[in-house]
Amino acid sequence: MEEIIQEINELRQLPYVYDDDSFSFDRKNGYIYVSLSIRVDLPAKGPVNDVRTIEPVIIVLPPDFPKNYPRVFLKRDDFPPVHHLTRRPGDFWGEICLTRQPAPDWWHGKTLGNAVLAAYKWLTDAAAGELVKKDDPFEPLIVDGRNPVVEVDFDIARKEARKNGGVWDTSAHQIIVPNLAEVRFIIGSGDVPTRLWYQAHLQATPWSVVPVDLDGVLELASTIGLKKEKVRYWIEKGGTKSNRVLTVFGVKRPKLVLGQAGTEEWVAFDFHRENQRDKWTVTSHLVLRRFDQDFARSLSGFGHIREQKKVLVLGAGAFGSTICELLARSGMVDLTIIDNDTLRPYNLARHTLTGKEIGQPKAIAVADRLNSVFVTKNVAFGIFKNFLDLSDEEIREQLNGVECILDLSASVAVQNRIALIPDRQIPLVSAFQILSGKGTMALVEDFNIRGRADIIEAAMMMREREDPVIAGWLTEKIEPLAIGGGCSSGSARIPDALVKIGAAWVANAVLYWLSSKEWPLKPMYGIQRNSFDPNPIIETEWKQVETEPIAKTIAGWSAFVLTSVINDLNRFAQNAGTAETGGILVGRVNRQSKVLPHRTFVWVPPICCGRIIVFLTGMS
Repeated sequence: MEEIIQEINELRQLPYVYDDDSFSFDRKNGYIYVSLSIRVDLPAKGPVNDVRTIEPVIIVLPPDFPKNYPRVFLKRDDFPPVHHLTRRPGDFWGEICLTRQPAPDWWHGKTLGNAVLAAYKWLTDAAAGELVKKDDPFEPLIVDGRNPVVEVDFDIARKEARKNGGVWDTSAHQIIVPNLAEVRFIIGSGDVPTRLWYQAHLQATPWSVVPVDLDGVLELASTIGLKKEKVRYWIEKGGTKSNRVLTVFGVKRPKLVLGQAGTEEWVAFDFHRENQRDKWTVTSHLVLRRFDQDFARSLSGFGHIREQKKVLVLGAGAFGSTICELLARSGMVDLTIIDNDTLRPYNLARHTLTGKEIGQPKAIAVADRLNSVFVTKNVAFGIFKNFLDLSDEEIREQLNGVECILDLSASVAVQNRIALIPDRQIPLVSAFQILSGKGTMALVEDFNIRGRADIIEAAMMMREREDPVIAGWLTEKIEPLAIGGGCSSGSARIPDALVKIGAAWVANAVLYWLSSKEWPLKPMYGIQRNSFDPNPIIETEWKQVETEPIAKTIAGWSAFVLTSVINDLNRFAQNAGTAETGGILVGRVNRQSKVLPHRTFVWVPPICCGRIIVFLTGMS
């Protein structure tokens, strides 16, 4: 406290502080009130805005000063309304804006003398009529930030308001925010009568007084070109249906509004009364743009995308849930998520879901989480089923309108089931992480599906056998952490950071292909290599796969062979002597789908008879 008193007394030494009997300070309810007068340098042509040579101010220091910033009020109730001056409800004097940036950021590292200096500069600018400088944001109407906010779809508001002569009759829905004692209004649905006015003509008059009653709102409305009688009519008409009426004003401004990209200022007034005989009381609300998919696309850099992209996701584990969230928040993707697992405590180490969803189906819980982000529209739909149990008819229903299948199940059986979908014309991205966490792999089918995911995986295994990530994936013995004693209740030891790095890489690629409409013309695979240490190295690469699947059907069996394998066989045959074969083809047979081989490579040809002999393993 002694240090604060010393800092207050040092203000007397400042050249622009008028040291007279008005200098004093007092303590009340933990706050310190410092009264002083500031000398103002008036312009040569005389005072502007009725600013005087000596202006009394009062500085309010919060209980946690100097950790928190002080506020400066003009000690004059007749100070003219100017820019960057606001009177809050309950404040007798107007508060000046010491900074155009967030006050906590501005205050960091400063002293009380800096606040008085800012007040001195503000008064000097006010006297010269230079409070609003070139490219300086216009100060919006300050409202009580403790009140709930109002979300408005600005595009709909402008369109509907203009169509209805400036008035948009609508309603507002109250949504309780979990664990917070506040209400969020969503304009456009519900039962709270609402009148919205969008003033398309530029307004230069500042809003410097926050109304606290109906007369104050009517007076403010008149300053922006509205008729008091009309505004009163709106409120009284809504009052015949409800004892609560919401009035929203959207006004064009000649400058940018702080916190919004545009030349508009929005404010809402919430009218209450206990019954129809009582007078209206009013509270003010911040108006924010509703976070919908259009807004999300704009923020994510996909504003040029007009139509939603539908993606079918298989698997909602840690890896899958993270990718789902990244896709949904882009604003351009609608998701159908299929998974037959429920959230368990050990999943929380890496999953996007929280402890509140323990025991819930992952697919449904993830979809609910994503839908809560956008509030007004469902962007995801969860299905608590095993994809392998779906019939062809059920799968065709889920694929209606889908532009991409995203297989994040890390299941060979699921990958094979997708390959068996009749007449499938939808490309597949199959991605998974290895248990050690050292890498992520992705298999991408081309748009015409000339190369299936299993064939692409075979090519990756053949080409990259020496790659540390692939070699580790094929040979490392990773013992999972056993949870609960069940055979299938195991969890890998991977930091969440590595899961998110891999998920971001896959999601970024999918978003690029969906937004650019340049789906890969050739199948390819990608490998991401990473490490978990103080100097992590993250490397990624994509490689195309030349495929020419030979599908020769005999008795219902089909043979699929990579082009690279065929080329190897031909090369061996050309170089073979009379006592050599062209090579041995090794692969895996899927008897259920009658496809052979799934994964293939060529051995060095052994010494044998003088013709090419091809062996297909696994046949009976």
